[in-house]
Amino acid sequence: MSLFKLWRSRTAADAARGPDDRTRADAAIAEGHAREDAGDLDGARSRYEAAIALAPGYWRAHLNLGNAFRAAGAAEQAILCYRKAVELAPEEAAAHLNLGNALMDAGRARDAAQSYRTAAGLRRDWSAPRLGYASAVAPDDPAAAEAALREALAIEPASGAIAARLATLLDDGARHDEALQVVDDALARTPGDFHALVARASFCSAAGDAEGAVDAYRRALQAKPDRWDTWSAYLFAMNFLAHASAQELLAEHRRFGECIAHALPARPAVPSGGADKRLRIAYLSPDFRAHPVANFIAPVLRHHDRARFDVHCFQLDPRSDAVTAGLRALAPHWHEAYGLGDAALEQRLRDNGIDILVDLAGHTSGNRLPVLARKPAPLQFTWLGYLCTTGMTTVDYRLCDAVTDPPGSPPGSEQVAPLPHTQWCYEPLRALPAIGELPYRRNGFWTFGSFNQGSKLGRELLQCWARLLRRVPHSRLRIVGVVNGRLARTIAEVFASAGIDAERVDIVGRLPVAQYMDAYNTVDVAFDSHPYSGATTTCDALVMGVPVATATGDRGITRSTASLLRACGLEHWVAPSMEALPDLVCDTLSAPDAIARLRATLRDRLAGSPVMDGAAFTRSLEDTFLETWRDCVGRESPSRSLGGA
Repeated sequence: MSLFKLWRSRTAADAARGPDDRTRADAAIAEGHAREDAGDLDGARSRYEAAIALAPGYWRAHLNLGNAFRAAGAAEQAILCYRKAVELAPEEAAAHLNLGNALMDAGRARDAAQSYRTAAGLRRDWSAPRLGYASAVAPDDPAAAEAALREALAIEPASGAIAARLATLLDDGARHDEALQVVDDALARTPGDFHALVARASFCSAAGDAEGAVDAYRRALQAKPDRWDTWSAYLFAMNFLAHASAQELLAEHRRFGECIAHALPARPAVPSGGADKRLRIAYLSPDFRAHPVANFIAPVLRHHDRARFDVHCFQLDPRSDAVTAGLRALAPHWHEAYGLGDAALEQRLRDNGIDILVDLAGHTSGNRLPVLARKPAPLQFTWLGYLCTTGMTTVDYRLCDAVTDPPGSPPGSEQVAPLPHTQWCYEPLRALPAIGELPYRRNGFWTFGSFNQGSKLGRELLQCWARLLRRVPHSRLRIVGVVNGRLARTIAEVFASAGIDAERVDIVGRLPVAQYMDAYNTVDVAFDSHPYSGATTTCDALVMGVPVATATGDRGITRSTASLLRACGLEHWVAPSMEALPDLVCDTLSAPDAIARLRATLRDRLAGSPVMDGAAFTRSLEDTFLETWRDCVGRESPSRSLGGA
């Protein structure tokens, strides 16, 4: 029976039934709560319906039925239940609050805002409706959202979660100093607050303060050691530490692996079929959109041998754009998996009989490593989004190459699977402007450029660049993509301390794609970031005719640009250390004619290199998949725990 018919039948029977039996209805509601807590939503819903049958005019019964529908993802049915609760008890703030929550679930933010406003007026001592209201209005009216959050914080001044929400809103509005002050005030009140610490860590990271980010994440994990997303953020931040060794990084990743293995024991899938079967391969990513990962997965999807591989893509983030549509057209099977919890995603992978699962995120934002911990596919790889070990023994292989992971490198938790030339295969998913003449020719001085994300611009890297500018008279540096005010001040401070005049350093904000690509025409040489090396920005520079100067280190994540340069025959732009980088750059600048010739031919050189040979790269990748699959099938115990190579 539909909800409408159910209510009509109850309305007709109300007069004959007499007054509500709320005592028995409360008992049915309590039984429903117990079933809901046990995960039995159908059983809970039946008890709440029984409560309504006993007391059709009882608002709590309708409210709880709405809760059950909302927990099951049935937002519209939940809205009907909550509206009935509001009709029966318009003075109850909880009814209006829950209606607002369901309206938000349904994407009806304007209606939700009205419900939240009503709830807040009924309960002036309740922060929850103010938080809901802030979420509803923030995209269109951030000032109103800020006012609501400040009211909520005044009601609950000890809440680090509310402080973090307010600080994030301020940070999104480029009020970075205010945002940091809000979380620091919260931490002064409650030093170990998880939410405030995570917010502080993200603000530090955006400002290029890797040490501050790592410290805050460590303290947050002391409060909640089973928050796997915070673990990933912490491990990701560690890669930006200038002095962290490869062994230190490996130890912390393995500590994560041990914790998640203990909490989420593996249920390894068993390989089915023979060694030469048509393999079902799945790519798992939150970045199937205008994101760096898309530039490297597109050529693989385009060139996969459909006779040997049945290709699936699992989209883990709801954000979609024209790039998403293009990737979707290249994949025979596309799964919108962003609404699935870990257990449901794991089951979806098992139900699809995936043989090889390829994680494209590692410890970057939006990953689903807890799913890989359960090992829903017989073979699991990690690749592309994160150039470091996951720390998990349920991930069998990490794709790499001989430059990022040369023989003798510290082993990760996975076995390494080196590709023959480079682990990168680039396809520019954007229009390419014409390459202009070498700026040095018209300017009379050298212009360097950085196009890396701000979190990669640590103080020691900036100091190295400042030394370079001192050695190259009249040279200038353009740093593109700086959106954080604290980072901009740090950049200005470092160069001023080195005696570099302010007009020699041009700090540029984030640019639209077309302007970003054309900005490469304003620089002669690009600087790579360190210790977290670039990939997409390096390829963008090369395709725009701009050589990239880089320095390697003791971890794979410092050598991604070196891998790309070697594949293009540009090894002479790779310094063995940051200390050697200034000498390398100065030596190359002594031959401006050679740099001009390189600029004119670099796009063609990149196009003719392994970096842009999508067909050959994909064949090598497929050979790796086939070889490891045959090894997996041939082993007596395919679920063995791997310890690295």
